[in-house]
Amino acid sequence: MNEVQVLIDKCRKHGQATLRGIWPGRGRAVTERRANVKKAFGDQQVVKENRMVKNDEGIEVEESVVIATIVFDKPRGVYLLAS
Repeated sequence: MNEVQVLIDKCRKHGQATLRGIWPGRGRAVTERRANVKKAFGDQQVVKENRMVKNDEGIEVEESVVIATIVFDKPRGVYLLAS
């Protein structure tokens, strides 16, 4: 599983997550993994899900719906579930 997806899943499950909480320990490999996740995640991630919805004519259409927004709180160093 992608490391960013692991971070998103932890935030959705617990409401918040830290990189050290997900990947504890020391060493080069762990430090590089945390740095890569932080760089790939950015400041905010919007999690969308595709759902089938009926429109006015009764035809099912695939629609993208936002199910979660995860934000990085820089002063605390915590990733928080915003919505």
